[in-house]
Amino acid sequence: MKYHRFLCILLALSLLLAAIPFTAICEDSLDPQLEYASNISATLSINGSKASVQGTITPKASTETRKVSIIVYLQRKENGKWRSLDSWSGSATNATAKASGSKTIERGYEYRALAVGRISTAEGLLLERPTSASSSRSY
Repeated sequence: MKYHRFLCILLALSLLLAAIPFTAICEDSLDPQLEYASNISATLSINGSKASVQGTITPKASTETRKVSIIVYLQRKENGKWRSLDSWSGSATNATAKASGSKTIERGYEYRALAVGRISTAEGLLLERPTSASSSRSY
């Protein structure tokens, strides 16, 4: 009787663990840790035939001067690969850098925004180059 109860509990636990997606277990361990940036983001919005993108990067507080820059790309998926259609850039010193722009797009494609940030010392030595992509949207 105890053996059957043990098997039932073991079976229930194995079914419960099988129901949890593997990505949920490992999700935190796959995210890169930013050392010099507190965050970076890329957003895409589509209104009619116009796509608008925005990218921001915010440095972590520091007593040293940090040059902060960002390039945000509007990308289209062609033959399974992302191709950049246009880009916009922005920069700041010890503050959030932003870049945004818009472009007329064609129907029948998937689009996304890709933000590529850069945090450097006052002398120009690269400290970190984080990236972020928006979710893709079909048009």
